[in-house]
Amino acid sequence: MRLIALDSQIPGETAGRLCAERLGWLEDRLEEQPDRPTMIFVHHPPFPSGIDRMDANGLVEGREELARIVGAHRQVLGISAGHVHRPIMTSIAGVPAHTCPSTAHQLGLDLLRTDGVSIVAEPPACLMHTRQPGAPLVTHHVYLDDYPVLADVSMK
Repeated sequence: MRLIALDSQIPGETAGRLCAERLGWLEDRLEEQPDRPTMIFVHHPPFPSGIDRMDANGLVEGREELARIVGAHRQVLGISAGHVHRPIMTSIAGVPAHTCPSTAHQLGLDLLRTDGVSIVAEPPACLMHTRQPGAPLVTHHVYLDDYPVLADVSMK
């Protein structure tokens, strides 16, 4: 498995950008090993979340070109992003794409609000990716707080 981190930062700003230089670098890396299963990690999600204020400060450049690159490189198994502090799942060019929940606070899910966001006390969480050789990528949403076990069931 190959892990590629892609920088979407615009220094001094909240929003992100995937400029031609960064996207060219990504394409060069993917072309180096076209048969090696690859995950792409980027801070700003390359898709709209539906949360107005986060989308306004999200990835403002490079979504379409990233989708073209991912669609042309079948070794890409997934795209993982952050920024939104919520678990969101979609696909880009047929490739699973998601945002990770936060290990601290989450942002409230309010798809109608346009004046800001709420910070809520949903449990901290992360994503755990796993893959067996030849199998698809599997992603688990893992809560990091302690919670009670309701039953221990033996299965045979």
